[in-house]
Amino acid sequence: MFRMDLATLLGIVGAFAIVITAIFLGGSFGQFVDVPSMLIVIGGGLAATLIRFQVSDIAAAFTTAFKVALSGKSASPRDLISDITNLGEIVR
Repeated sequence: MFRMDLATLLGIVGAFAIVITAIFLGGSFGQFVDVPSMLIVIGGGLAATLIRFQVSDIAAAFTTAFKVALSGKSASPRDLISDITNLGEIVR
């Protein structure tokens, strides 16, 4: 099973708390949610993604993102710099 990093959990809970607090302090829920705009943004993004990529590639990307986000593993800055340098040499 996946281990969730404490910072990830705190970030998710904190984000929801901030949004809920803003809704209660600022008025009604309807002022914060515009369904047609959400449909355009989410639906348009999904449609553009489906036009460009195969469904199997999209599913693999979501699976990988889920595993990475919840794995709790962190890379050291030195390792990241080394990886980026190696990728730059491959591209060159």
